[in-house]
Amino acid sequence: MEEDIIKENLDIDERKKNGVKYMQSANTLFNFMPKIEYLYKKLKEKRIVPRYVSEDAQYLKVPNLQSFETPMICFCDINLHKISPHARGYGKFNGYGCFAIAFSKEFCLRQSVQPVHYINENSDFFNSFSNALNTALDYIKQQDTDLEIILDQFVKNIMYMKPLAGTQNAEIKNFHDEQEWRFVPDLSQSDMPSFLINKGILSCKETLYKYNKAIEKLAEAETGNGTKDTHNICFKFEYSDIKYLIIDREKNRTEFIKWIMQLKNDENCSDEDCIDLVSKIRVLDTIEEDA
Repeated sequence: MEEDIIKENLDIDERKKNGVKYMQSANTLFNFMPKIEYLYKKLKEKRIVPRYVSEDAQYLKVPNLQSFETPMICFCDINLHKISPHARGYGKFNGYGCFAIAFSKEFCLRQSVQPVHYINENSDFFNSFSNALNTALDYIKQQDTDLEIILDQFVKNIMYMKPLAGTQNAEIKNFHDEQEWRFVPDLSQSDMPSFLINKGILSCKETLYKYNKAIEKLAEAETGNGTKDTHNICFKFEYSDIKYLIIDREKNRTEFIKWIMQLKNDENCSDEDCIDLVSKIRVLDTIEEDA
């Protein structure tokens, strides 16, 4: 039995070599955005800059912890023919935008992208986690004891946790449908905070704007487009790493192709790169028609 379990724990290279595929979920992770200008910027720079995102933390049942902000890049693990509700939205949810850049899961795994752990607030697992977190916080406060390693692990868990359902834009939403994965940068070599508490309750936009501008400046200081270092601030890629480029409508395809072909004027983009990028374009309207 132990031997069988060990054989099942294949690393990324072994899965790729043996042709292991995801049968019940997508083999692709999508990063959606509301404007094509954002897609242009990411393609031009060959990187995605993290942004501070405000997350509701009240479900954790920790006194005085109402929300937290952490820098991240969000991806969704949704099959191509099912992405429309995520992109366009439904009910009062306006969607995450009709433009996207997509990469294989294998590539994202190499870049330290991690699936979100969705939490059932009625489960023993959740109760145990919440109790342990509250106990650790109380112990640190009362004993003035250095438990930074333990607390750091709790914080990292929270960064990758989300309730199964909650409220977004005054709409009850099933978060689990998003099948979210996150890239959270390593900011240990900078003076930028990785975890802010309760900054988003009254001044969310102001706070996020301030820190997002700061992280953009930090990203500007980075050099090189390689993907070997998985602990850089940005999620970096090469054009060959892209699997799909999603745009909203067929009428915008020609203009998008023209923009891509202009990339060959950049020393980092060859004619072959441009042709390859054009071949990866998918139109959301057409995807919806064929779903």
